[in-house]
Amino acid sequence: MLSKAQLYWLLQLIYWGAYIGFNTFSSLFLAESIGNIPLGSSINFIVIIAGTHIYKLSIRQYHFDTLSYKYMFIYPTLTCALLTLLISLSTFLTYPIELIFPSKHAYSFAFFFIIYSGVFRVIASWFVLYHGYKFAIQAMNNSEAKANAEMLLKIAELESLKNHLNPHFLFNTLNTIKSLTLTDSSLAREVTTKLSDLFRKLLINKQLSFILLEEELNFISDYLSLEKIRFEDRLTYQFNIQSSLRNAKVPTMALQLLVEDAVKNSISNQKAGGKITIFAHQKDNFIHLGVQYSGSYQPLNDERDRLDSLMKRIHHTFSEKTRLFIDNQKDNTAISLLILA
Repeated sequence: MLSKAQLYWLLQLIYWGAYIGFNTFSSLFLAESIGNIPLGSSINFIVIIAGTHIYKLSIRQYHFDTLSYKYMFIYPTLTCALLTLLISLSTFLTYPIELIFPSKHAYSFAFFFIIYSGVFRVIASWFVLYHGYKFAIQAMNNSEAKANAEMLLKIAELESLKNHLNPHFLFNTLNTIKSLTLTDSSLAREVTTKLSDLFRKLLINKQLSFILLEEELNFISDYLSLEKIRFEDRLTYQFNIQSSLRNAKVPTMALQLLVEDAVKNSISNQKAGGKITIFAHQKDNFIHLGVQYSGSYQPLNDERDRLDSLMKRIHHTFSEKTRLFIDNQKDNTAISLLILA
């Protein structure tokens, strides 16, 4: 079974070998003498193999598939035109001209244009075939990535329902409601309503792969308001959000997961409680999304598993360039998701 690299070089040699070979033998058959035909054919073969391979390496190096459609059209067109020019000049200077354009005007622009147009058709065909193959593979990969992302999202949803609401958060909130019914019935009703709204939003959002940051922040605000009732002065929080990002699409429940881990590490594990800052800002081409809280990062195994699952889902949904950064200091921790904007 041939590898991708071996198959690529085999097709390169067959395609360009057939083209150069046909031109060489047809010229030798018609020419009265061999002349510079072998030299011209050798130069053409080397230039065209090297040129197309350098082009292939360049689009990989500069991530051609991330360019806008304008550049996706301009770059191959210019490269095709340049390669055609080099091959045409080599043919113009080495092949017997009288075979193609028997005239006293053989060295005219018209003759060169005939050579150029013929060579351009062949080289352009290679570009069309090559990019057709690339786009087909990309479409297949996108389809597979989408399927994997949907599967991982379902896993994340189950983990969210299990780890976030049952038994920890739900159990604690129900206990709070039970206590409030004896001391403050109106607040108990308010907490019950907020809890009901939170569940309703969760059931709606969990069907989505993406959500507007504004909607995710609203969900987090409702969640923290309930936790604030339980922890009282031990929990303080604030939002530091770049206003232009509020309509940005982010992975559903991604920031919520980080906030819940922050509550566990910063509030539940410290007698004095702590402060949580939810932030979102854009730097260069990345959205920095995350939480900062007082206390050190000491995740349990289930928290590590949830972060791993989250990162796999984001990688499939957005880009392999997406990263998770954990800045773990003695008394302060920042966890940031970097998502390609």
